[in-house]
Amino acid sequence: MKVWQRKDRGVWIVDYRDTTGRRVRMVGGHTEQEAYLTYAKRQLADAAAPMVPVKDADITLADYADRWLQAVKSDIAQRTYRSYMQLLTRHVVPRLGAATLRALRRRDVTALLAEKRLTVGKNTVRLIKAVLSTLLSHAVDAELLPVNVALGRFKAQGKMKGPRNVNPRSRAQLAQFTQTMDTMHHDGRLPLRVRVYFAILAGTSMSPGEVLALQVGDLLLSRQRLRVERTLDLDGHDKPTKTNEPRMVDCSEALTACVHDYVTWLRAESLAEGREPLRLFPGLTHTHVRRALARILTTAALPHFNPYDLRHTYASLLLSANAPLLYVANRLGHKKPTMTLKHYAHWMPDGEENFSHLLLGTTLAPRPHIRQYPQEMPQSQLTIVQLATLPIL
Repeated sequence: MKVWQRKDRGVWIVDYRDTTGRRVRMVGGHTEQEAYLTYAKRQLADAAAPMVPVKDADITLADYADRWLQAVKSDIAQRTYRSYMQLLTRHVVPRLGAATLRALRRRDVTALLAEKRLTVGKNTVRLIKAVLSTLLSHAVDAELLPVNVALGRFKAQGKMKGPRNVNPRSRAQLAQFTQTMDTMHHDGRLPLRVRVYFAILAGTSMSPGEVLALQVGDLLLSRQRLRVERTLDLDGHDKPTKTNEPRMVDCSEALTACVHDYVTWLRAESLAEGREPLRLFPGLTHTHVRRALARILTTAALPHFNPYDLRHTYASLLLSANAPLLYVANRLGHKKPTMTLKHYAHWMPDGEENFSHLLLGTTLAPRPHIRQYPQEMPQSQLTIVQLATLPIL
């Protein structure tokens, strides 16, 4: 425990670690004596805090994880629930599952994350920490824990370089990907709806689930736009987008023509079956998309990537071509451009180009009353008399 004075505010600070190992820093008062008295009162208050109910006092992290997953299952997306379950089962429970909740310390979380950094990627480590922190926050709300020991930052050795969890394709790879799809469709190895699905995914800022959830009524082809209002969950049901707000995305002329021809074919196929088309890609699921993508990448001899990486490709290629940041952020559905910068700043031009010529009417001309130095004589060779006759600026 340390007590020190913060001179810029005229107060004394109490700096200590509580029983869980969490660092606590609080204002103790205007004198050193008041600071020690504040610390003593805090210790007495912590000691008088109500005890954890006996039935839950010795619950292990593994048992509480099962209880927590069942409690939140109906409130989160299926993909999120599956991610939580896999992260806890594979990474957290094998390492900390036997420990009781109240026995967990911040050093235990630090050791877990340090161990995982040796075997898994940085993004997986981030998700492990996030799910553990979310679980322990639930335990704090249930009054099983006084504090969340997984809350806050856990510094790793070295700094992360570049954006995380972003794996865009280059322009050449995207062209090869598109050409391979055209060839496979021409040879009858790729259905038309899969071809058009990936054309929209690669040519707009939409996510894989948002493209699957498109309806014919969402097409505004006369304006070369698509309306995004929903996304498709893993179970095939619609759900709101992450922002819960609709947005518009733009299409190129080529993509607009491609979608128009596809809709014409879709209407003819649906009318032959005696129905009107509702979804743009009926019967297409996330599983179908992943399997089709694997076949395309194998045929094209391209490195593996996920369907979502085509959204990253859209953003990185536009920003690298000097597209306005606000335009890209709006099309991606980011509420703040800082979110776009966080993930895609690496692909933006480095800013070395000189734009000073855009400042019109700001050229500074010499004032007429200021005498210029003689051209044939350097300034260093002016005599004292000549310097004395020059006007003072």
